[in-house]
Amino acid sequence: MAELEYFEKSFMEEAYPDEKFREALGIVSANSRGRIWLIGGFLYKTLIKARHGTDVPNKDFDFIVERARGKLDLPGGWTTRTNRFGNPELSSKDNLVDLIPLDNLLYLRRKRMEPSISNYLASVNFSVFALAFDMREERIIEGGGVSALEEKVVRVHNLEAAKMSAEIYNTSINEMLRIRAEELGFTAEFI
Repeated sequence: MAELEYFEKSFMEEAYPDEKFREALGIVSANSRGRIWLIGGFLYKTLIKARHGTDVPNKDFDFIVERARGKLDLPGGWTTRTNRFGNPELSSKDNLVDLIPLDNLLYLRRKRMEPSISNYLASVNFSVFALAFDMREERIIEGGGVSALEEKVVRVHNLEAAKMSAEIYNTSINEMLRIRAEELGFTAEFI
């Protein structure tokens, strides 16, 4: 438990001063209803920086939202398009935000699973993705990602989801593992 509290505190100390993060969160908050969870690169890369001192560049912010507004209200200079997964991708000159409605997570839809954050965490392809930050409660929801960050290893978390990802990106699971591990300075546990 102390380890999780360390990661939560570290994340807040690193993320909240980041102007691009605050801007992204504000736009997502204005365009959604209910709970908001930060997932993906900004979360795990911020935690890697806090824990291991490795600064891994991040290019975007990924948020799962309980419900997205039908018509998005964006500040000047922001545009929207639909990404390859059918979700809104919001962008400005120097910021990129994926707004992912909980009921539109690709793997959960394909498997006809109940849209929930716990099902999302169980369905991610790789171990480092198995965590989310609940913006309301300011806490990490853990699905195995913290131990992957501690161990500095990228491994398959859900084989079926990893196969689906490899197919979508027209590559192999091991190549995806290799690239992600190399990007993070981690080792890959190949299958």
